[in-house]
Amino acid sequence: MFDYKKLLHKAVSSGKPVSESSPLFVDADVTDAVSSMTIDTVAQYAPSASYKEQKLPPSDYRTPPSHKVHTSATLQRIATTWSYVQKPSVPKGCLKLAGKIDFSPAFLAALGTANATDIHGLENMLPLEDVFEALIEREASDQFCAGRNSHLQTLMGIKEHGLLVSGSVGNDGALHWHLNHGKIKGSSWTALVGSVLNLSRMDSLATLASILNINFDNLHQLSSAKHAAELHTGLRPVDEVPALLHLRSLPAGGACAELVEKVYSYGHAGQVIGAILRYRLNGKDFCLPATVGRNVLCVGKFKATAHWLDQHLLDTQPYATLVLCQDMRTALAFRRMMLETRGDNPMEIIVTAHLGSELSVLPSNYLHGRHVVFVPAPTKSDLAMIKLYEDMAAQVNALSFKVYKGFLLHLATQCTSPEEVAGISELESQLLDASIVLEDWERPS
Repeated sequence: MFDYKKLLHKAVSSGKPVSESSPLFVDADVTDAVSSMTIDTVAQYAPSASYKEQKLPPSDYRTPPSHKVHTSATLQRIATTWSYVQKPSVPKGCLKLAGKIDFSPAFLAALGTANATDIHGLENMLPLEDVFEALIEREASDQFCAGRNSHLQTLMGIKEHGLLVSGSVGNDGALHWHLNHGKIKGSSWTALVGSVLNLSRMDSLATLASILNINFDNLHQLSSAKHAAELHTGLRPVDEVPALLHLRSLPAGGACAELVEKVYSYGHAGQVIGAILRYRLNGKDFCLPATVGRNVLCVGKFKATAHWLDQHLLDTQPYATLVLCQDMRTALAFRRMMLETRGDNPMEIIVTAHLGSELSVLPSNYLHGRHVVFVPAPTKSDLAMIKLYEDMAAQVNALSFKVYKGFLLHLATQCTSPEEVAGISELESQLLDASIVLEDWERPS
């Protein structure tokens, strides 16, 4: 006959009536009309009255936010400490220069501190850490507003004995938070992490960076790996490079770095794969790499690939003489001057440079078959690297490698003539006399 349990299970799981039929088996003395009959059974799930009264939500209904109580214990497990960057060692193969390890203080003062520092990027770790903090503060607000980071939601919703966190991010991107109904207030994510987890500023910075999955090394370590952006030729990235960086640790009035120049790096199909950024802070310039990740041009979120300035021109103009500047800021100033005086004509001369001091990550094949004129930076440690650049050019069969006998400077010096500088050697006087400020070069009228 029928397995009623199985019938009922089918009806409940499908929500529809389930039918089955079975022949009726009878004794031999029953008439044919009766013996040919069948018995039908129908199983149907009948919900309770309370279930029938429930209504389905509309199709555009969104589940209301969870009222789960957040505690700081979840975040304590991901708290971390700041790893301090070790000073890079002197590259092997550098020239051994006579005299002291660097030029005299009087010579460097005459050149101007801005010309003799931050040559390979923002080399002073303190302001670089401030830049990193400004970048992750901005990123934290973006992720929080977009609801993309559960740890930030947890942080802002902590409710436990003795600790109540509340706050919001305004339309201008500014954060305002309160602890315990306003007894403690703040306006930075780093400070909020430190207050909740009882961490120092640097450990709070490291913990916030971990929450956001951003690495400090992305600001100063370049990679030789081919960038993923080079494989996506049809997309124009969204530009999220900040025009202003508010550095909270610096004194008020001088704590804002302004983006003054952005030069894009292009792939072989003409797509943007990165950029060289020049920021100005208190009258001094420094450069940072921008890179493309997930179709966004940004700073610090992804490890940047090492590129030459105007690398796409090096690829398309193999016969142009290459002016290779050791200081990116000098190259940018020289490049602007060339555009003003000669226009956009890279067939004869291309000015280039690179960020960082690690030559092994650079695509040296772009120097192949060229006449290279090397413009050194005005420090002894940089002059000692001339042999490394010459060897790199020789390995890819550059036609020639010549060194400019002097310094090209991107900013004005602090003196008008070497004679007025006391305490410098004869060699330093000659170098100072041979130094040229690019801004002072006469332009055609």
